[in-house]
Amino acid sequence: MLFGEDRLLIFWNTRGKAIPTRPQHPERYPEHDARHWYDSEYAGWGIEKTNIPESPGDGPQGKKVACLMPGTQHPYHLAFAEGLERIAQRAGVRLIRMTADMTREGQDDQVRRVIREKPDLAILVPISSEACTEWVRAINAEGIPVIVSNFLPSRDAYRYILSWCGPDDWGQFRLLSRKFADLMGYKGGYAILRHLPGTSCYDARTFSVITELRTAAPRMRLLAMGPADDKGQFDPKAAEARVFGWLGEFGPALKGIVSSDDCFCQEGINEALRKAGRQDIILVSAGSTPAGMQLVKEGKLQAITFQSAQADGALPMKVAIDWFNGLSIEPINYLPKYIITRDNIDDFIAKKPEFLSVSLELLTRAILNGEVQGVDNFFEDAYQSFLSSEVMTTEFFRGFSIEVLSTLVHLVKMNDMDEQPFLSDYESLYKNLFNQKTPKNTMEWMKRLSLSVMRAIGLERRTESQVERIIRYVNRNFSEPLSLKTLSCQFDLSAPYLGRLFHKEVGKSFTTYLNELRLRKAEELLRYTALKTSEIAKRTGYANVNYFY
Repeated sequence: MLFGEDRLLIFWNTRGKAIPTRPQHPERYPEHDARHWYDSEYAGWGIEKTNIPESPGDGPQGKKVACLMPGTQHPYHLAFAEGLERIAQRAGVRLIRMTADMTREGQDDQVRRVIREKPDLAILVPISSEACTEWVRAINAEGIPVIVSNFLPSRDAYRYILSWCGPDDWGQFRLLSRKFADLMGYKGGYAILRHLPGTSCYDARTFSVITELRTAAPRMRLLAMGPADDKGQFDPKAAEARVFGWLGEFGPALKGIVSSDDCFCQEGINEALRKAGRQDIILVSAGSTPAGMQLVKEGKLQAITFQSAQADGALPMKVAIDWFNGLSIEPINYLPKYIITRDNIDDFIAKKPEFLSVSLELLTRAILNGEVQGVDNFFEDAYQSFLSSEVMTTEFFRGFSIEVLSTLVHLVKMNDMDEQPFLSDYESLYKNLFNQKTPKNTMEWMKRLSLSVMRAIGLERRTESQVERIIRYVNRNFSEPLSLKTLSCQFDLSAPYLGRLFHKEVGKSFTTYLNELRLRKAEELLRYTALKTSEIAKRTGYANVNYFY
């Protein structure tokens, strides 16, 4: 059965995040209460913008975009940069990458460089949430549009930026917390290995867990929490030492560990557990680096968040391109949220950064040749390409669907058939194309439509010769640029063969037939209308009015 494989097709988030009413004085609530963290979890929503530049509306081609990265040592940052570069190259954007060696001072230098060089747009991945406000305010004051990505800035920073893009850290760690509770049987002691101090993840990946488990699993008890290292870098040895200390302090009471990093930190955690002989501890982490995915596959890590680094890097560049094109952009753009376990890990490992294109020429040939299997193969290959893509935009899927539909309309018109039986009215067409419950349903509908067009064309061909169809097409489209070459492409014949076939059945060359037809039509227009000669020439397919003199 077509599309029978039950695999995950991941779309960018299309629904806005539910934003609760802000409590009065969030800071007065204790840290274990989710209301205390309202301004961090829902930062950026409902913020009034200041001095935001207008889009030039002339597209991304040739634009200079600076990306201020905190560092490139971590595999996540390397993959982030690859995703950014891939989208920039495709759009013709000149990307300037800067790195700051994971220091605030380094990003101070980056900001000064951006102000000196004045790129068309800046993408900032801030190492410090607090310093971010100062940085974006300075860039904004120079009239340079800014997009902030990955790490969350402080609340005031949102006033000066076009948009924020990245993972919903609070949201995805709440999902992970619920999975963690389930794995723990909703009871037992746990510890949290925190992110780097000063980053937005330091609080988000800690207190999302604490506040969520407080209500979802009140029998679970936080025993300890702390960063892997206080020096601003993820260090496996430091992570190992901290976890080994917890194991000695809490012994069998420690049943689970939540980690903010599935690569270097998780390496240290697992080494500490190996040395202590503690293979009974439940482990969950932020993801999803290749190292973390492999640990999940091997059963050495029970669950991670889906956070594609390449998609994270691609997202701010996509938003920048939309802005250059003059499109409206959302103030907050989240990556999708999923939890990866051993049950679904293979589906995620198989995914690729991009959609592997499927040629619509294959669909056209299959329909014209009456090949049911060819039509099936086209849609199966297309759907598998969608499934293999790491993250798919709704707009991309709809664009593909529109392109398929345009191909079918072209084939119907080329064969001089009525569109109504296939496409119905515009309202039904829109609903079938965009309002299906699942992408699979849309693909099934397009396949059925393609087979209907194929059968109708086959019926037409059985009752009409090939040359008769070509003549009918020429008689309807004589005002367009026509030649044996263009017709050979449309009717899937070689130009020399088409010329011989036409002359054999009509008794004259194609060029002679077309010229005689155009002259007859021009004579009718000259005789029965008041059109100017230049207009008549245009309507009858003559590019040069001198043909009439």
